[in-house]
Amino acid sequence: MDALGEAGPTGFIPVHVQESCTDCIDAAALEYTRKEPGGFYLSCPPQGEPGRGTEMTIEKESKRAALLSMKVPGQIRFTEARFLYQLGRRKGNLVEIGCLHGRSTSVLAQAAAVFNASLTSIDPFYVTPGMKQQGSAEIVKRNLAAVGLKPGKLMVMESHAAAAVYQDEVSFLFIDGNHDYEHVREDIADWAGKVKVTGVMAFHDMFMPHISGVAQAVTEWWLSIFDIHNVTWKLEGMTDFTIAFRRVK
Repeated sequence: MDALGEAGPTGFIPVHVQESCTDCIDAAALEYTRKEPGGFYLSCPPQGEPGRGTEMTIEKESKRAALLSMKVPGQIRFTEARFLYQLGRRKGNLVEIGCLHGRSTSVLAQAAAVFNASLTSIDPFYVTPGMKQQGSAEIVKRNLAAVGLKPGKLMVMESHAAAAVYQDEVSFLFIDGNHDYEHVREDIADWAGKVKVTGVMAFHDMFMPHISGVAQAVTEWWLSIFDIHNVTWKLEGMTDFTIAFRRVK
C-alpha cells in the first residue's frame, strides 16, 4: 500500500491501494471504519489499476448501498444495512448464515464487489411458521436481480453441514440464521475459528426483546474467550440489533 494521506479540507482521505495488497487493506479498512460518522474509507483502484486511488466517504457509499438494499424484502433495518456494508467491505471471503428473502445478501453483494471478494450465503430455506412469503434460493436470486444485483454462491443447507465442507478462511462472517440458543451456539463453535485475524464476525438480533437465544449464546461466548491479558477478539461496534467483533489474534 502507498501512503495514507491526512484528511484534507474537503473531509476526504486519499488512499492509494496497490493491486497486490491484501492484509494491509483489511487492517486499514478496519481502522478507517472506526472513524464513522466522520467518514473516511478506503476505495479500491478502478478497474484494478494498481496505484491509482479514489476518494469516497463511507457516509455516501454505505448510504447508497443501504438505500438499494431497502428495495429488497428483508428484516434488517436501514442503519443496520449501512453498518453491515461497512463491516463487509473487504477483500477475501464473506459468509452469511441466513439470507431469507435476500436483503442482507444484497448489502453484502455490494460490499463484496468493491474488492472482488467472494460471497457465500447459507440457508436451508425451511418453512417459517407465520411468515406470509417463505424464502428460497430462487426468491433470493429474483429479488436481487430486481435491483441489478447477483448473489454469490448459495448453499442450500444447514449451517452446521455447510461448516463441514466450507474450508476457506473467512474475512467477514454474518450470523443471522436459526436464532435458538443451541443453534447460535453451534454456529459460533462451527464458524468462529474460520474467521481470519483482522476478520470480523457479526450477529443480527442481539438483544431483540422477543429473541433471547442470540444474546444468550453470544454473551456466553464472549465471557468464555475474554481475557484482558490475552485479547483474541475485540468489540467492533453495535448498531441497532447488529453487533460485531473483530479477531485480533
